[in-house]
Amino acid sequence: MTPSQKELQLKMNVTANPGEGVRALQQIAAEAQKAEQAVSRVIRALGGSTGGAGGSLGGAGPQSAGPGRTLPPMSSAVPVFDRPIPVIIVGPKPLPVVGTAGPGGTGSSGAAGNGAPPGTAEKLLGIIRNLGLGGVAGYAGQIEGYGQAAGDAARMLGFKKAGAGIEKFAGRAAVPLALALGAAKAAGEYGEIAHDTFMTGDQQNRALFRKFVPFGETIQGSVDGISGRKAAYERADLASRQRAAEASGRVDVAGTMVGLNPELAGHSARAGLLGGASPILEGASDRSTAMGETAFRDRQRMLPLERESAKAEREAAVATAQRVSAGTELVKVENRMAELQNKRSKLQRELEQHGSGAGRQRVLHQLSETENELQGMGGVQRQARMGVYQSAQQEAEARRAAGMVGVRKLQAEASGLEEDAAAAAGGARQLGGMGRSKRMDGVNALRRLQTYGPELVGQADLAAAQAIAPQTVGKILERHGAGTAEFATLRDLAPADFAGDPEELRKKAAAKRDEATKKELDLEREAARAGDAAGRDLGAAMSTMMKTLVESAKREMHNQLLLGKNAS
Repeated sequence: MTPSQKELQLKMNVTANPGEGVRALQQIAAEAQKAEQAVSRVIRALGGSTGGAGGSLGGAGPQSAGPGRTLPPMSSAVPVFDRPIPVIIVGPKPLPVVGTAGPGGTGSSGAAGNGAPPGTAEKLLGIIRNLGLGGVAGYAGQIEGYGQAAGDAARMLGFKKAGAGIEKFAGRAAVPLALALGAAKAAGEYGEIAHDTFMTGDQQNRALFRKFVPFGETIQGSVDGISGRKAAYERADLASRQRAAEASGRVDVAGTMVGLNPELAGHSARAGLLGGASPILEGASDRSTAMGETAFRDRQRMLPLERESAKAEREAAVATAQRVSAGTELVKVENRMAELQNKRSKLQRELEQHGSGAGRQRVLHQLSETENELQGMGGVQRQARMGVYQSAQQEAEARRAAGMVGVRKLQAEASGLEEDAAAAAGGARQLGGMGRSKRMDGVNALRRLQTYGPELVGQADLAAAQAIAPQTVGKILERHGAGTAEFATLRDLAPADFAGDPEELRKKAAAKRDEATKKELDLEREAARAGDAAGRDLGAAMSTMMKTLVESAKREMHNQLLLGKNAS
């Protein structure tokens, strides 16, 4: 048979059903217990006198154990070893080691025993040691040592024949008892492997081969190397580390985007809203009349609030966009977790199809990678849920702020009405303090002033009109005076006092204020656009950077493997 054929036969034996070995170990354990009981009976008998044929414990005749007690003949004191003992249990057929105590068995150390040639025990121990069963050889040495010590103790107590019998029995039974103890130990080790619920049948067979077949570990390693099993494991381990790096990168990217994308959504929403926004302008007002002045005053009171309201509404819309984006990120994370859970279930089913080998190793690696990514995504999920909560709170606060601007607008309108009421009350008190004829004179004087102008009414009419309507008369006089030739002359003579037509100057001032408003909106719009563009660049850069880092880590893993190969 060629070496390759022997190797194939050995592999077939290793992967065979170990049921026969189990039954052999169970039988050995039971018989070892019987042997221990027999030895105990011999030791208990040391308290009485010996007798019978042969005058020793090793004789063939019955021996006295004290008054009224007789021990069985010791020619076969350990009957279990009267037949072959299976000691190598792996494979379809146990390998017998023939060595018995009793008729036809091994003799004592260095002497013939019941027909066995001298030195049989020593030769058998040598074979055991050569087989690598050092533990069994150790047990035999201990048993012989115990027998010698017990024999010395018996002789010191005056039982010379008993001492010699004990030594003879220990020498005769050392190898069989050692084999029984070794088999019992092997049974325990086999049981540990057989009852390991975390191992498959193939894995148990491989473990039994390494444990019980001489040079099994070396043989198995050689076979694994020839078959490519080791190389496949190495490739599976490298691929697993690289996939783990990719999974870690995915978790990092997801954790980054959970916080970044809602912020980018806010920038984008703000840029879009400002891009379509129109400035709220003051516009031109006719302030040459008292009513025009009142309208301008009311407009100036409400204008800042209208602008603030528009800004608050934009920020509320931005907060809404951020909240929606945060919810979208949460859904992405939860969808990924669902994919991983489905993948885990699929891998668990696939694992059952692989008993051992690189295929099972790959599936186990993928299961571990999936669990690690699930745990990482679980942390990202908590972060995403917190982001949704916080963005919802921010949206609610932005909506409240926008609503509060509306409240202040109502308050400003009420304040304007209060001012109008105060002015009306002042006029009413003025009229109330006049007599009827004076009130009539004042009303008629105001009509003449409005009809004919200040040039055609006397000072008495001006005074009477001013007494009942000071703001209206003041605007009439202002408009008339600005149109006189003297006003134009005084613009050159006294520019500090006569800078120009008051109404024209007011219109220019309003235009400047509107220009400032436009400029402010343009600056906000440009800042929003820049922020949106920078955010988009950042998002793309983060994704690219994480991919680059992952690819670099994978290449480094591959290079480290090559370095390790080169160093060996």
